[in-house]
Amino acid sequence: MPCTASVPLQTRRAASLGAGIQALGRRIATALAVRAERRALMALDEWALKDMGFNKGQAQCEASRTFWDVPVDRLRV
Repeated sequence: MPCTASVPLQTRRAASLGAGIQALGRRIATALAVRAERRALMALDEWALKDMGFNKGQAQCEASRTFWDVPVDRLRV
């Protein structure tokens, strides 16, 4: 493991900030993908929903969840 004492503090902070921005970008991309999946769920007919184990009410409930309400297992990327 390299010694961080030789790397200037400002460089380490910039790298940390960059990593944080990348992580935020991944979370936003995941939230957008989940939102698209929820909207697609609403477009399915009753037969397709039934095939997946859902009914129209469950699909509407899932689609009405907020943008930031992303399942935890989807955030662990």
